[in-house]
Amino acid sequence: MPDPSTGISSSTLISRGAARFGSPAAVMAARMVFDSFGVDASRMRIINAREVKCLETGNWSAYGGSIRLKCALPTAKNNAQGITSVFWQCIPTHLEDWDTSLVSFGVVSNRTSEFVNAYNGLKDAYGVSTHSVGCGYKGNPQNLREWAYVKDNGMRALVASFAKGSKIGIEYIVGESKLKFYRDDETEPKYTMKLPTDIAGIAHWYPYVSLGDKGDVCQIGSVRIE
Repeated sequence: MPDPSTGISSSTLISRGAARFGSPAAVMAARMVFDSFGVDASRMRIINAREVKCLETGNWSAYGGSIRLKCALPTAKNNAQGITSVFWQCIPTHLEDWDTSLVSFGVVSNRTSEFVNAYNGLKDAYGVSTHSVGCGYKGNPQNLREWAYVKDNGMRALVASFAKGSKIGIEYIVGESKLKFYRDDETEPKYTMKLPTDIAGIAHWYPYVSLGDKGDVCQIGSVRIE
């Protein structure tokens, strides 16, 4: 059961050798919690350390909202602690719409300061939505303020028949600058996304969640850091 003060489950996993207090992986795991930085509190509410709720649906110009986690993920060029991979699960427990581009999971960069929904142009968002046709986010280089997703048929298998009880696992491979996406508790990735390595100013990545409708709820779980 989660600790009520943190929302962190006793099943949270830290790699062997990282369990001792103060190790880099242990410190990072403790920071895999939601962060109020840049969040519109009228749209997104942190229920506990690993659970967030959307408070406002909005409209085409500003749907729902986004939120990041506090943990700054290293890049291949900025990895003094030698972290090789970070894994976490995004677990929606309630969604008004389970087949939508307004719900997405992935990473944003340290350059991201305004946490609009990814659909509305969340800066440096790289991730997948739950839309069955394969809609994802790849940095929004056109700076779009709506329809900021790209279609990628490769994502379709990941989110096929996505419904209550479904989960998206994300593994960030630091040295390869890539995200691997897993469905539920499967051990083989359904989709892989390359992250940019040549954009000036990106020193870290942060896990993010975008929710689109009032009442949408998502939890973070199964953290593993190596």
